[in-house]
Amino acid sequence: MIFDSPKSPSFKKDRRGWNKAWEHDLALLYGSSVDFAQTRGQPLPSLFQLARARGTIPEDHITDKSAMHLQEIKRYICALQRKLTCKAAKSFAEDDFEAKWVACSALEREELILEGLVRTCEIAPEYEDQRRWAPELVLDRLNHASGRGYIDLLKTLLLQNPDNLVEFNSVPNLVYDQITAIGDNPSLGVVVYKKQLDTDRIHILTKVVWNILLAFYGESEEIVHVKSQQRGRDDKRHLKKILEHPGLDAETQAMIKARVQESSKLWQRSERCCASCGLTADRAGVSSLSACQRCKAIGRVVFYCSKKCQVENWKNGSPPHKTICGDKNAMIDAVLAPSARKSVPAGKENSEFGHPRRGYIRSPALLHQLDNLKKEPETDYVFIQPAPLCDFTIKITKPNVRELFRACLKRAACEHAPREVYQMFLLLKSAAISSPEYGIEGLKKQFFKEYGYDIDVLKAEYDP
Repeated sequence: MIFDSPKSPSFKKDRRGWNKAWEHDLALLYGSSVDFAQTRGQPLPSLFQLARARGTIPEDHITDKSAMHLQEIKRYICALQRKLTCKAAKSFAEDDFEAKWVACSALEREELILEGLVRTCEIAPEYEDQRRWAPELVLDRLNHASGRGYIDLLKTLLLQNPDNLVEFNSVPNLVYDQITAIGDNPSLGVVVYKKQLDTDRIHILTKVVWNILLAFYGESEEIVHVKSQQRGRDDKRHLKKILEHPGLDAETQAMIKARVQESSKLWQRSERCCASCGLTADRAGVSSLSACQRCKAIGRVVFYCSKKCQVENWKNGSPPHKTICGDKNAMIDAVLAPSARKSVPAGKENSEFGHPRRGYIRSPALLHQLDNLKKEPETDYVFIQPAPLCDFTIKITKPNVRELFRACLKRAACEHAPREVYQMFLLLKSAAISSPEYGIEGLKKQFFKEYGYDIDVLKAEYDP
């Protein structure tokens, strides 16, 4: 049966054998070519065929708990992509991560990729199940072109405006979209099922990319298991349905039974978290979380660690809690509403730069620069140096020069603007010259990372 989960052998016994089993199944559905080209135009199973194979036929209705669970996972993905963006942007800018990753041997990158996959699937059984919707997570694709497959996926997941806490980045895949197409006039259950798959897909992609980055730097993070509205029990029910499938060998049956027990224990030791900040009571420094009483009355579980978080979620939650509090239908309507980019709550976004124009992708190094400027609003620019050297800030004292520089920066941060980039370079040139350890070459290199322009080429065009 395609997409049996968990795989045999397990990642605990033989991670390469486990990964090979997964890649075999992914290739059957999505093809084995790096760009999915061999799969395009060929007959593919439908969403319903895959659902029936898993024993999870979409229902014709949607519950408040399933709607709440979707919103919980969306909030988690937004927070994770924001964390990924901050760390990756700093790594690209200060540590030249891309060059170091590409310089690794293919075998070294494979080991890091496998480590990221295993770390993710160790967290909870649901992560391995989600891998079926992420054909990008195979060694050949991530290791393609000296590891640039991973770099490209990482850059796709970086938020162009990390202050936006209500929308996460997706990863387009034509084959996945064709398989999970839902047609005209689908039932509510089918719409929610499709949304759940889309969310699962980005969830596993972001988590694996994050863990690969941590593995590269020899880092790890403490895992806190959080009780969701429904997912833990659903995962256990799904595993039990797999046990009913004929033809399972004794080893696979034993492994699935162990996973059912693991899922039960995981649920028991999981903790509730604040619906606003995502912290457990212990991490928030409080003795216990407070439940929303109106939601509790309708069987919905919503907790807060403080009055401040309750007010924040009431006004600026996703959706604002005041629009759904104590109302089951309102939560369902919020989930079914067409996806649209929401504005960042007042005071939460960098008002000077905002979102880039359509088609312009900010580099990780530029994202890091903008984050530095947001933290130090009196600073005009930051010269980035590799560790252990310290970065240093630039402040332009002449008002008219500063106004010109900020205007150029504002445009260069939001669209392709080679003339403005070159003007910024000229305005920062004297500061770079006065810093021998950084110098003109350091500024040229930094601008290339941030804006993608070769200053010498711009000089030939604008200052011949």
